[in-house]
Amino acid sequence: MASSATPTPRVSPGNPGDISTFAINFEKGEESWDEQIDLTELLLAALQERDIPATRDEAWLRTGDGFWLLPQLVSAQLSEDGNMRTSTTIQAWHPELAPEGVFEYQHSISNEDAVSAFRRGFSQWAATDAVALRDSASDEPDCPCMIMEFPADDGGASLRRRVVLGPVAHYAESPAPAQDEEHPFCPCCLFTNSLDAFHGILRDGGYAAIRLYAARDANGEISADCRVNGEDYPAGQQALAEYVGTWPQRGFEFRKQLVIAHLYDGEPG
Repeated sequence: MASSATPTPRVSPGNPGDISTFAINFEKGEESWDEQIDLTELLLAALQERDIPATRDEAWLRTGDGFWLLPQLVSAQLSEDGNMRTSTTIQAWHPELAPEGVFEYQHSISNEDAVSAFRRGFSQWAATDAVALRDSASDEPDCPCMIMEFPADDGGASLRRRVVLGPVAHYAESPAPAQDEEHPFCPCCLFTNSLDAFHGILRDGGYAAIRLYAARDANGEISADCRVNGEDYPAGQQALAEYVGTWPQRGFEFRKQLVIAHLYDGEPG
């Protein structure tokens, strides 16, 4: 953990991650082997590939914008088809912005080995979630942002919130005809089309890392997932599922994004 001269980062109580350095024993047929895994080193490499400065402090990483990051194992399984499936969490903590900490899951698969699966999950996180986290600490974010004003009510203070719309992971099996979509999908769509579900969270004023995921398969089956600071948020899940029902038909499609809302004292424009 951190030394006495530095802040002590926290792990969220609901974070199911366990350890950061470990060995995995695998058996396949008559073969048996061990893989030595250091998740902190793998995450550091993923950040460096994106030119995100970070230094190691035991199992944690400290980024140049003040975030502390802790990758931890949730599960690693070799499936019957020979693919390695892994799940991890990355805990993020910032002494001023997010003193309670937030975490998010990374699910990955590889037909090579466990290291490749972990590396792929962290690379995707560095390309998306890490960008939103960094921008929440920046006066000049690269991501699109929204400024939201909440006037004082019921004796509470007025609030100004900045909402950072992180990079979107989007896949559609086939393009939709232009006439079937009045407003083409853009970085604000997942959030603005489910906005009513987050009014209480936005009004609360705390740091909120909002995971948005919505999908529809080729048969029209809808699925959605929503978490706030790593914890399941059913109201958001329901709102996202309803939003999927408005999508034009284009076969299998998913849309995924991390949106971060935080208190903001900068200019409104």
